Amino acid sequence: MRTGAVCTMPRYFFHVRQKNAVFADRQGAVFSDTMEALAWAAQDAYALTAQGTLTGRLADHWIEIGDELGATVAVLSFSRLVKDASLLRRQQRAEAREYVFH
Repeated sequence: MRTGAVCTMPRYFFHVRQKNAVFADRQGAVFSDTMEALAWAAQDAYALTAQGTLTGRLADHWIEIGDELGATVAVLSFSRLVKDASLLRRQQRAEAREYVFH
């Protein structure tokens, strides 16, 4: 083991896009990996959707996750996220009904 070595986790930036407008994240946040950053972005997208802060169609909104070098490492579509969540909730309700005794 090297002494004096510093392990740093990567910083990710979450740029919210609405059609041609970009709301750039200049501060970013530190996560252990891209999957953790993507999970955080999904929670943020849900919150923005639930708060009603978005204008226009969900299909016109997405979050671009960038790394410290400015490269886009993932893109999260609001409409796809909401659609997938809706399907998951329906599936969970259907599975729950299987356990209800009549």
